[in-house]
Amino acid sequence: MMTNLTLSLLVLLVTLIPLGSSSAAVFEGPLQVKNQFPIFLPIDQPYLESASTESSFSISLSHSSVFVMADSAFWSAHLDMEVTELNFRYRKNIPGFFEVGVDLP
Repeated sequence: MMTNLTLSLLVLLVTLIPLGSSSAAVFEGPLQVKNQFPIFLPIDQPYLESASTESSFSISLSHSSVFVMADSAFWSAHLDMEVTELNFRYRKNIPGFFEVGVDLP
């Protein structure tokens, strides 16, 4: 059974939560998902972006943890690894001509 003090604190907490919340930022663009399994790391995966040309700069950080233990009669694979990748992406729009970009992992 809840005491009066516990009930009062609960009511106070519920009424103060909306006062401390902030507005959420609008999410623009597609959510980037990257397969960082070791077999797929050397493959340059496509980056989802807008079809319109524009100048932009972005920084992304991704982290994955892989643990695989597989055996067969001909091979065995024992992987326990973590991959953290920091990417810088710069795009410069040259109006009337094209867009130039540099990706720096």
